[in-house]
Amino acid sequence: EEALRESEEKFRTFTESAPVAILIYQNYQCVYANPAAEEITGYTSEELLVMKFWDVAHPDHKDVIKEGGKAIARGESSPKQYELRIVAKDGSEKWIDGRLELIEYEGKRAASISAVDITERKQVEEALRESEANLREAQKLVHLGSWNLDLTTNLFTTSEEMARIFKYSKDYIGLDEWTKFIYPDDKEMVETAI
Repeated sequence: EEALRESEEKFRTFTESAPVAILIYQNYQCVYANPAAEEITGYTSEELLVMKFWDVAHPDHKDVIKEGGKAIARGESSPKQYELRIVAKDGSEKWIDGRLELIEYEGKRAASISAVDITERKQVEEALRESEANLREAQKLVHLGSWNLDLTTNLFTTSEEMARIFKYSKDYIGLDEWTKFIYPDDKEMVETAI
């Protein structure tokens, strides 16, 4: 009993101070939620304890979560890592990176969910995608041709407008061919700059 009490105390000390949401479910019912879970979801631990694990899921991801949880409960393999949206108590949508594991809790089989809030990262990714799409549209509107060379990967891309200006197929131009469009007196300067 003493060893069990010490183990429980260590578990609580670790989970209560962890910056990661930790929730434990038995028979689809929440039996433990740490303070980080409250912070991410906006629900108190008392509210979480009367909720099923899919109750905070965004409607687009509810079925994925249900099926993953049911597969684990049946002892079947299921993805353990998920990036999905939840709906917090205040109605805001958040992205989480979550991990689902089968564990034993208080002598019974349980599912442990650990999750971090990745909403900010997802917003930055979406803003970048929008920015790139806007740049492509702007290039078309102002008849601006461009070549882009990623010096890390040597990935070379060219805009549709550049292909039109130089009258070549966009699919044809490659990293080795682009230098033929540079004025001969400028080649050394461009190659040195690159």
